[in-house]
Amino acid sequence: MSDEGGYGRFGTLSRQELERYCYLDDKDRDLIAARRRDYNRLGFSVQLVTVRHLGMFLADPLDVPAELVGYLAEQLGIDDPTCVKRYVDREKTKLEHAWEIQREYALTPFSEVESALAVWVVDQAWITGDGPKAIFAGAVVWLRERQALLPGLRTLERLVTESRQAADERLWSQLSAGLTPDHASALVALLDAPTEGKRRVSELERLRKGVFRPSSKGMVAALNRVVDLLAVGGGPSDVSGVPPRRVTGLATYGLSSKAPLLRRLDREHRLAVLVATVAQLLARATDDALELFDLLMVTDLFSKAERESKDEKLRRYPRVSRYAGKLAAAVRVLLEMTEVKPDLSVEMMWDHIENSVTRSELRAAVAVIGELVPVDDAELNGQRLDELAGRLNTVRTFLPLMMTTIEFGATGDGAAVLAAMKTLGELMTTKTKLLASWLDARKVDHDLIGGGWQRLVYQEGRPAETVDRAPTRCACWNSSTGTSSTATSSPRPRRGGVTPERTCWQGLRGSPHARPA
Repeated sequence: MSDEGGYGRFGTLSRQELERYCYLDDKDRDLIAARRRDYNRLGFSVQLVTVRHLGMFLADPLDVPAELVGYLAEQLGIDDPTCVKRYVDREKTKLEHAWEIQREYALTPFSEVESALAVWVVDQAWITGDGPKAIFAGAVVWLRERQALLPGLRTLERLVTESRQAADERLWSQLSAGLTPDHASALVALLDAPTEGKRRVSELERLRKGVFRPSSKGMVAALNRVVDLLAVGGGPSDVSGVPPRRVTGLATYGLSSKAPLLRRLDREHRLAVLVATVAQLLARATDDALELFDLLMVTDLFSKAERESKDEKLRRYPRVSRYAGKLAAAVRVLLEMTEVKPDLSVEMMWDHIENSVTRSELRAAVAVIGELVPVDDAELNGQRLDELAGRLNTVRTFLPLMMTTIEFGATGDGAAVLAAMKTLGELMTTKTKLLASWLDARKVDHDLIGGGWQRLVYQEGRPAETVDRAPTRCACWNSSTGTSSTATSSPRPRRGGVTPERTCWQGLRGSPHARPA
């Protein structure tokens, strides 16, 4: 049936809808047949169909479409449907019939389920944070499923409104109850704009902005934003006991509203909005920092190292080509002579080789090729590792701050990489007697150093019990090929109850979460 009539009213009824929803079965006909007069039988059937499909009895039982009355009269064999007007001549008749229908069809009065419905509405408002229309519609479904009579429109609206208000007050109280006076003052201060200096926006407005350039300075700024949010959001407030949708709803309001509007809210409401807003901002700021780190690693570290490695290869190519040609000529003669004269002596072999290239030229070629193409870098691109190790300053400015500000997690495969990065962050800020290019070897996980990195880390002539700072790149390289990371930003809207995962950096692949420390 059409919903044009709204709550407690019929909409337009087609013939098909009448036949589907207003058909009288045998039980209905037996009850109706107990009435003697046509107008009572027709009026009884109208009330029966009304309560079945609207969930309530109407104050005026004849306030129904004429086509409904005509269809019921047709089923009952009543020639004159207009006789139903006499049904309301006696006020008590419609009440007696309503009581009988309620009894025969086991309909529950609203008064008996009102308290249970109020509890359900409060729970729905607390868990979902839905608006009044959605909760009102849910309340109607709840009543119909329990064969309970619907109340008047104003009664149900008032119950929904009061229950939602109770849920909101519970939410505000729970978020603000644990705040200390200092923490509450720090949150309220976010709405104040400085009176001195060039900045004329509130601290909250400044913290909302999360656009940073992919550079070391931009990374430091992004991490400082996390630090500032931790300073005001790292207090005793706890949002874990609040449904995520409610926190998200408050945070959305706080992020989209201006500071003057938030200042006009009641104190408890204002503090709750600020707690949720800071919690959401803290999660976003952490994500922003990790995404910027990901971008910085790709654009400013690996890509540049790759480009510089290719440029260096091009610069070396003429020398490699020249000396490799001499080596190739010597090997070609060696292969030809071993096929033609397998028993040829070494002295005779050298005579044939020296006809193409001299021994001194071969020694020089071997030395140059060994220098330009190290044997140890066969598995990993040696020149690329050289360039990576040379870009230490890219992460020097922010790695210690990142490792102390953001708490990373890792799987078993990534735990060693994560520990190495934390150690490197500490070593970069710890004053030692070693030169700037060396690290204390006792604090380095040597199991992570393999392949072409060994030549860079364990350089000849280094001081005792030291290694080159290249382990920084070694840790990043190993982690980018063997581990991963996922940032969980709670609270976030969930899809099917699962928080969507976002890869924050290829360099810590496999960690279950990354959150502010």
